[in-house]
Amino acid sequence: MMRRYEVSSEIMLMFFEQSGFVIVGSKSHHHYLVHKDDPRRRAIIPLDPGFLSTQEMFDILKTSRGPNAARFIDLDG
Repeated sequence: MMRRYEVSSEIMLMFFEQSGFVIVGSKSHHHYLVHKDDPRRRAIIPLDPGFLSTQEMFDILKTSRGPNAARFIDLDG
């Protein structure tokens, strides 16, 4: 069974900004981010009220190819 994580969209957005991503646009409730040093690394973060689902969180981290993802989530637990 997959462990359930509860992370708000605002926390996820702050994590990406601290990791070198910048907001390049937004539409409706989604922010589009690109890494300032490697524009091939991108992320889309939905800013919905409440928490992101565990699957959404893993998908965002996977598509952004962020090397700091392990800093965000303890993958051992």
